[in-house]
Amino acid sequence: MISIICPVCQLSFEVYPSRSKQQTCSRPCKNQAQIVNRVTKQCLYCGNDFDVIPSRVKDGRDKYCSYQCSHKAHSGENSNLWCGGKMCEYPKLEQIRKSKDYQLWRGQVFERDLYTCQECGLSGCELNAHHIYTFIEYPELRLDLNNGITLCKDCHLDIRGCESQFQEHFCEKILGGLHGS
Repeated sequence: MISIICPVCQLSFEVYPSRSKQQTCSRPCKNQAQIVNRVTKQCLYCGNDFDVIPSRVKDGRDKYCSYQCSHKAHSGENSNLWCGGKMCEYPKLEQIRKSKDYQLWRGQVFERDLYTCQECGLSGCELNAHHIYTFIEYPELRLDLNNGITLCKDCHLDIRGCESQFQEHFCEKILGGLHGS
């Protein structure tokens, strides 16, 4: 056991060596230390100052003073889902995604690719049928089997925001017969 002096109440306490980073003797002392040691940050949206605990600064959290500022900062054109105002079509697009034809297309993509991610080769995990040419910008290709490729959840997330850079790569995999091998 290691002996440590609590910086809040000045009492000595013991911890196992594996817990040597523990700085306070109890939860109330830890809470008090967090109140005392707060760091002032500036909200990225409204510019107001607000206080946060140091650990939240270190890991990059707490960029906004409130939920409202965070929401406003990530809404509309600032949203990662923004598609040039085309989100107003969302209910219609969601209806298409839930249609039998779309579900059939999705199943055919998975079947053709042998239920295997065509980027990393994983199977037996959560899979996505990815549109090579985007669902929104190319409505005529939404149900074209050659416009789909199977990706695992991680690979699908990795290409978010830069899909156009992968179009040629994916087309070569589909048309070149590399899928499933």
